[in-house]
Amino acid sequence: MTDPDQAGRPSAEWIDQLPACVAMLVGDTVRYANPAALRLLRARQPSDVIGREVDVFIHPLDLHRALARLRHAEGGGINPVTEIRAYTCDGQPLMLAMSSAIVVVDDERAVLASFLDMTERAAMEQRLRQTDEDFQRMMNTMQDVFYRTDAQGITRYVCPAVKNVLGYTAEEIIGLPAAAFYPDLSERDALVAEIRKHGAVHDFPGRMRRKDGVIIDISISTQALRDEQGEYAGVEGIWRDISERKALERRLEHLATFDSLTGIHNRSSILGILERLLRRRAPLSVLLLDLD
Repeated sequence: MTDPDQAGRPSAEWIDQLPACVAMLVGDTVRYANPAALRLLRARQPSDVIGREVDVFIHPLDLHRALARLRHAEGGGINPVTEIRAYTCDGQPLMLAMSSAIVVVDDERAVLASFLDMTERAAMEQRLRQTDEDFQRMMNTMQDVFYRTDAQGITRYVCPAVKNVLGYTAEEIIGLPAAAFYPDLSERDALVAEIRKHGAVHDFPGRMRRKDGVIIDISISTQALRDEQGEYAGVEGIWRDISERKALERRLEHLATFDSLTGIHNRSSILGILERLLRRRAPLSVLLLDLD
């Protein structure tokens, strides 16, 4: 609606049509609230809001800050958007993004405040913060190493457990190519090729070099990450130090293959070698010695 006497400027009635919430305060009293504000504050009738002190609707811990900003607006300043905790008429909590400025109505100075309902966003942010905290707490207690790389193989995240395994802190590793810690790049290439082919690997064998130069055996379980277009965007997964397990396997294999007294191949191992040679029809000679 427009008023011809105001040179095309809209009349005050247009405020009632705004989807955003608007309220006018004189001193600490709400003198006006548009329908959007009344709906947000869950007022059954305008008098539930209009004529009441503003501190009824503001959380006690935010009241001093909110009143200070209103005083600043009364002095002629324009307050930038700030978030305050508030309550509806029936006591339900709200999170509001509020801005305010001075207006003059019928020669009386008042504060015009506009605000948006940020309750759902605040709740979502709280859930995200809780999720992040839960994730970080889990990462801090892991013994295995969780990691994530981008499509170029650059490490974008690694959990603190990497310090116990490789001797590097997470901060020393993030931003570096994952391949930098492989003693043989062909092993890293084989891992990436397998992931690209199948989308994931489980218990894939590999080796890494620790900060002190020692080579360790690792087992990797990881999967490919995809962007919104379905393109390869990196990998994330878990790897663990299996050096002790591998050492035990090599020890057991040696005991099963070599005679513990002489250190040469035992009967079972020699028969296996002969069988392979015979299948290949390789020329050979066999000499039997009775050491007794």
